[in-house]
Amino acid sequence: MSPKFHSTVRSGSKRGAATGLLVGLALLALSAAGCGGSSSISRTQGAATVRPTSTPVHRTITPTSRGEMARFTGHAGLAFGIFHRYVNSLKGETLKTRAERKRAFGEASAAASAAAHQVVLAKENAAQSTALRKLFGPLAALQPTLGSVAAALGRGHLDPAEVSSANGAIANIEQAGAVGGVKIVERVPAATPS
Repeated sequence: MSPKFHSTVRSGSKRGAATGLLVGLALLALSAAGCGGSSSISRTQGAATVRPTSTPVHRTITPTSRGEMARFTGHAGLAFGIFHRYVNSLKGETLKTRAERKRAFGEASAAASAAAHQVVLAKENAAQSTALRKLFGPLAALQPTLGSVAAALGRGHLDPAEVSSANGAIANIEQAGAVGGVKIVERVPAATPS
């Protein structure tokens, strides 16, 4: 408490005490507003106490380093490569037997799920970078589409329109990245011998 405010309160002047209290509260409110935090003021036995109602969360967006760019392009390239190799290519295949169809759809479902997971990782990298931030929205829109494709394939159904929609979204992300100087190279993990 400042000496001037303290002496005003001791003098017994209710008007002076009220004015001092209001000035003190106004200064507290201004300092809290200037810092970006929020507070609530409550009276407890004649004294004002300040309690924080929420902790401000600051998300730092930093310029992209080479490592961050490599992680982003790695995750995005893996997601897009897996999708094109195992899911998109399934549209043109003719599966003769029920066993072939079940195996192919099972692999494609797992591949679509893996691609969706890689999109999540790429999206996390994009959210933390100023250079990649513009790709966050398109990646966020692609993620549920890949999840839907994976679920449909798991049930034994291939929806060509949904696969084409995911393929178009991937092409748009690759094009938007290229315009911004982000080259996404599609890659597929090495197949394990069975």
